[in-house]
Amino acid sequence: MMEKRTLYDYLEIGKDANHESIKKAFRKKAKQTHHDKGGNQEEFRAMIMAYNILSDEEKRKRYDQGENPDVICSNNGHEQQVRGFVLSIFNLLIDQNNFDLLHNDLFEIIRQNIRLNKQTDFTEQGKHRDNIKRYENILKRIKKTDKDKSELFTNILTDKISYSNGMVVQIGQHIKLCDDALEYLNGCEYETDSVQRMMFFQSTSTTTGW
Repeated sequence: MMEKRTLYDYLEIGKDANHESIKKAFRKKAKQTHHDKGGNQEEFRAMIMAYNILSDEEKRKRYDQGENPDVICSNNGHEQQVRGFVLSIFNLLIDQNNFDLLHNDLFEIIRQNIRLNKQTDFTEQGKHRDNIKRYENILKRIKKTDKDKSELFTNILTDKISYSNGMVVQIGQHIKLCDDALEYLNGCEYETDSVQRMMFFQSTSTTTGW
């Protein structure tokens, strides 16, 4: 039986990792698991949760003492979860050397990332809903002629239905998080050089007759 992965496992660090090591591991894993790189959305969400908890001294202490990470996040307040989600994408973008900070609207790129997250969430949620229907259909067709044997199969299906139901709820929460993150970015503006050049050309045309 496989052991349950810890938050340290998601970031591939040891329990003695310092803050700088956690930050470095997060950047590396974020690039690997991000949807733009073909990463798994569930893995990406888990990695963000790991970073948000382990990078905070108080929350990390609570986690190390055995507190459930979901409880830690829920107690942390929804607004802080939204802020942490937005900042995780912000950190990922500004550390990419190939990202042009002069000519791209940073906040619009963040919004695009969140929208892509949400779109991927809807796709994943739909897959789990389809799985539930398939498992339930199979479950109804298994005859309980030999109860001991049939239970071996029905138990597997019941576990799979339970897991997929849980994922539908979890992904739904993340979709809500994306919506709130987009709302959080309202009023955030970014000035690019392209806008500045346009203003320059407009002002020049009034004096030179272009």
